[in-house]
Amino acid sequence: MAKPIVTVDGLTEKLEKAICDSPLTLTEICKRAKISRHQLWQYRYYSVTPNALVLARLAVVLNISTDYLLGISTKQTITA
Repeated sequence: MAKPIVTVDGLTEKLEKAICDSPLTLTEICKRAKISRHQLWQYRYYSVTPNALVLARLAVVLNISTDYLLGISTKQTITA
């Protein structure tokens, strides 16, 4: 499998923590983010970096900041 062109340090770990902390099942997360379980599996275990749209969808579904996932901010959750 080819390595992703762009990687974000810590993204896999932060995404994994958000998934584990979520009350949603993996199936629900995938359905709401409009991705396959295979895609989610790649993001979690192969350090494949999701594109911007998928990252945004996952952030909304998991109620987590994209800035946190990308390492731009230490603030984890989204506040209104």
